[in-house]
Amino acid sequence: MLAVLFVILVVKSVAVFTVGPFDHTTKQAVVPVTKAVEKEKVEKSAYPGLDITTVTTQGERYTSSISKPKTESEKINKEVHTWIDVQEQEFLDTVKQNAEALKLEPAHLNINVNINKVTDDIYSLVFHSYQYVGGANGQEFMQTFIIDIKGDRILHIEDVMDIDDEVRKHIHELVKAQLQKKEEDYFQVFYDDLETVLAEPSTWKWALDHDTFSLYFDSYAVAAGAAGAIHVEIPTEEIVLYLKDDIADQLYLAEEKQERKKAVEQEQAVLDPEGKYVALTFDDGPHPNVTPSVLETLQQFDARATFYMIATQVSVYPDLANEVALQGHELGNHSVNHLDMTKLSSAKIADELEKTSAEIEKATGLQPKTMRPPYGAYNEALLSVAETQQLPVINWSVDSLDWKSRNAAAVKQEVLNHVHNGAIILMHDIHPSTAEALPDVMSVLEEEGYEFVTVSELLSLQDNANVGPYTNKK
Repeated sequence: MLAVLFVILVVKSVAVFTVGPFDHTTKQAVVPVTKAVEKEKVEKSAYPGLDITTVTTQGERYTSSISKPKTESEKINKEVHTWIDVQEQEFLDTVKQNAEALKLEPAHLNINVNINKVTDDIYSLVFHSYQYVGGANGQEFMQTFIIDIKGDRILHIEDVMDIDDEVRKHIHELVKAQLQKKEEDYFQVFYDDLETVLAEPSTWKWALDHDTFSLYFDSYAVAAGAAGAIHVEIPTEEIVLYLKDDIADQLYLAEEKQERKKAVEQEQAVLDPEGKYVALTFDDGPHPNVTPSVLETLQQFDARATFYMIATQVSVYPDLANEVALQGHELGNHSVNHLDMTKLSSAKIADELEKTSAEIEKATGLQPKTMRPPYGAYNEALLSVAETQQLPVINWSVDSLDWKSRNAAAVKQEVLNHVHNGAIILMHDIHPSTAEALPDVMSVLEEEGYEFVTVSELLSLQDNANVGPYTNKK
């Protein structure tokens, strides 16, 4: 992966003024001159490839101090400097328009920058901008740039984050919640204006580092002017799912993104009691060839299923087991190596279930929610141990007989002949014929109005809290 160097330029204003010739509050501080006098100072920053040029100007009706960062990329410099130059020109135009009013109290423009190292490749350049052109108060302005020096470009929000309308609304709610926490500090927050400002992500003034996603608002933009410019920080864990994979990796957030994705996709849906549902279940995997094919079909139908895994298979194919979890499917315990548990002692049953759950958790980070006894065989000893380990026992109400026929057409016919609302359908993700039959089976079920859910979601409709066994037979 190409390393991306980010430089975050944040324009933020300050309400503290330099004492002396640049203090607009001291009327005698500026000596009027007929011609602007400039002084330039170039400083090497502590970071390679970044220099700072500060230009101070003393004019007849104004003073200014402007710091400009300079990188080795002329393309990047041009865009950043253009923004700064526009701010300066607009300030000078306003000074010219208000020349008479500024005779006693000169205008002032201050833009300065602080550089902070975020990671080995990421630097934060924080600009503070304040403009006073008469009246009771000055105004604060903010702007941000994310700079990819190696790529010789400025990154925009869509280069860093996948944002659709749902994501935009979520970020809006996060910002709103942060503002509400500190509403007293802001005197008055204009929530309608906040909605307007955040309506178009391409106009956001934002920055990002390992810990926070920041949004910045000019003074008066979303709150009373007395609040000044506003900086809202959102923990990256709240938005990490929306980050592009390469950005998450650059910020050392790739693993956190995967874990967050897994947690969200494992959240149990709330089902409509009047809905029409089936739970597809797959035993004995994961299998290196069949399981990926099954996952692909489930993804095509935007469906979630339940996979009852054997510990010996999980230990051999841990990445595949994890992929099942990452795609949002439910994981179930199906023993270590498919022994008939009715022939085992309680201690041995407990050992089988514990080892299987541990192996699944090791590979996926998730504990199985239910268990299915091999061959569907159970007795009181199994039920007792399963209850102790908080694993509801799940069998089935529709057997596809894929283990017997090994024929796609026969599997399809068996399922469609016996399916019913609330059915738990038994299949195995170790037989190629099962993967072959699945698209047709799901297509017909979808046409008949069925929705595909996990076993736990299906059981939630029954309001059952005991260990089972659950078969959902009619």
